Amino acid sequence: MALTVEDGTGVAGADAYCEVAAVDTYHTNRGNAAWTGSSTVKEQAVRKATDYIEARFARRFVGTRYSKEQGLSWPRTEAYDRDGFLRDDEIPEELVEATAEYALRALSAALLPDPTSNEGAVIRVKEKVGPLEEETEYASGSTSQLPAYPAADRKLTPILKAGGSVAIR
Repeated sequence: MALTVEDGTGVAGADAYCEVAAVDTYHTNRGNAAWTGSSTVKEQAVRKATDYIEARFARRFVGTRYSKEQGLSWPRTEAYDRDGFLRDDEIPEELVEATAEYALRALSAALLPDPTSNEGAVIRVKEKVGPLEEETEYASGSTSQLPAYPAADRKLTPILKAGGSVAIR
């Protein structure tokens, strides 16, 4: 199924921030030979990249969504970047480049992996030998974090709200 690409007008049902051709050009210009596969595989990677961006950054972008009908977080109104430039009615180049970077990673790994455990961090373990007893206490309010991808994450920094810079681990 072909991508439904956001073009800056608030496309309902959009599932991608850019066309595969834009990602092809991005990786060709950088000599990233790992960006390979059929057009279907590449489209899936672009969708996964867009899904990841939406899951991790949607609430952190500058400005507000253009309309409630649009499928993705961009375009936005009152979207000033860190240099003070208005980014209304457009898909920022930083977003396209980040999509390309995440799409490359989506070819070989799950960008949004299922958590391996939802109990949180273990803060106390009690074991008793006779009669057998075991007790484990977990930290409350623990949350899982989405994985970070520094090369892609940094590209989004100019279009994130102040204080919303990306922590690189």
